[in-house]
Amino acid sequence: MDRSKLADLSEILSSIAIVFGLIFLTVEVRQNTNALHAQSRQSVLDAAQVELYFQAEHPGIALSAIKAGPLSAEENISLNAVLAALMRGREYSWLQHQDGAIDERQRWTTL
Repeated sequence: MDRSKLADLSEILSSIAIVFGLIFLTVEVRQNTNALHAQSRQSVLDAAQVELYFQAEHPGIALSAIKAGPLSAEENISLNAVLAALMRGREYSWLQHQDGAIDERQRWTTL
């Protein structure tokens, strides 16, 4: 085999190797993206569960939201803090949705 044929063969082999390398990288990036999306969904779900457990442990705060009369200073502070925390959780979920990390269905199932 002369040098020009050997050079042609090596160019073909290197081109094939580059194509396989690009396919491998595409698969790896896709798997990594899917893993990051799953992690974001799990984070939103975990936050929603923490909120539910908190409400179960502290029903007085939830009851102060529907109290007929004026709230005491302590009730007002507690309710405002919980509502702010709930809104921050929803904000995180919305931002994750805007970034494409979670889909519309997942965003609303955590509410």
